[in-house]
Amino acid sequence: MRYRLATYRECKAHREWNTTCPDCGRTGKFSPYIDTVTMRPVDDRTCGRCNRLSNCGYHLPPRMLAPLLSPQGGKTAMPVLLPHGGGWEGAGAAIVESEKTALIMSLVCPDRVWLATGGKANFKESMLWPLLGHEVAVYPDADALHDWYARAVEMNRRLGTRLHIPTWYYNLMDHDEARREGLDLADVVLSF
Repeated sequence: MRYRLATYRECKAHREWNTTCPDCGRTGKFSPYIDTVTMRPVDDRTCGRCNRLSNCGYHLPPRMLAPLLSPQGGKTAMPVLLPHGGGWEGAGAAIVESEKTALIMSLVCPDRVWLATGGKANFKESMLWPLLGHEVAVYPDADALHDWYARAVEMNRRLGTRLHIPTWYYNLMDHDEARREGLDLADVVLSF
């Protein structure tokens, strides 16, 4: 296994490592992921897990840090946390919940950078800081539509982000049948 969570002892021994949770802000409660080759944290700021699982639940595994390329060489599923120099400037960006949906959409619509949150709860401020100042389309799963809409409105107000759920998508997903079936953007696209 290439990556693992740092132990309590490692965090205490390496005071220079960030142990403040990027979501709840609690110091000493964050365990960074360690690259077992370099024995250093994968990312000093956000790649790790908050030890306050029931209160905070923040978790960003390393697999979300590396961009994936489609067979055609286009932009594809990248994490919400983008690496420095991610090469997506000027491209449209879109956020979906699952990595699978991001991969499918990168093949259908390769002119965008497709970002996956990795879970409904990960559509939050601490995961979106690299997107500040960028226009970003948001495509939540049907069961998270109202929650993500409210979060996007709040983040736009407080942070000045430019997140939006396209009207056509909102109208398509805003009904009980879509929520019951657990529809997402990939389901809509693949149904045509």
